[in-house]
Amino acid sequence: MSKVFEIPACIPNLTDHIVKVKGELEATNSRDHISKCTWNRPNYSLVTVAVKVVGVLQPEDDSDLAKRHDELLEEIKVWGRLQNEHILPVLGHAYGHGRLPSLVFPWMENGSLTNFLRGHKTLERGERFRLLQDIASALQYRMSACLQKCGLSSGFFVSACYRSGSRRFNR
Repeated sequence: MSKVFEIPACIPNLTDHIVKVKGELEATNSRDHISKCTWNRPNYSLVTVAVKVVGVLQPEDDSDLAKRHDELLEEIKVWGRLQNEHILPVLGHAYGHGRLPSLVFPWMENGSLTNFLRGHKTLERGERFRLLQDIASALQYRMSACLQKCGLSSGFFVSACYRSGSRRFNR
């Protein structure tokens, strides 16, 4: 890439510390590709992370690269500003998973909201209401911050322990 990709310093480059987990299935939808990886942090234990290659942003050819570069930079800046307990934080970025940098997020054992709901069709009324409240909170935060560049579905994941103090959804 001829253009230097300037990512804000608050979004660290984790390229040298990210290793793809072999034999793991990867998640793909119409827009994104997510790989399960480990983050080898010096002096700390391994952390399982999700490396998100934003498919719609991947350039089709070299002439498209500059446009996609600018779009990805804007998305990285937006993710770097998001701070809400119901939206995944971006941990960093990594090269080597596509032609442009990929975003690194915490790994959610329950996967995306869509996958979680498919696997938990019999949620109790209170559980469904708490889940809806959390989604509404994230949407309210996003809209109040006037963040137009953030993809709606890309931040909604369900953690292994849905809320502290509530029962686990892992069955």
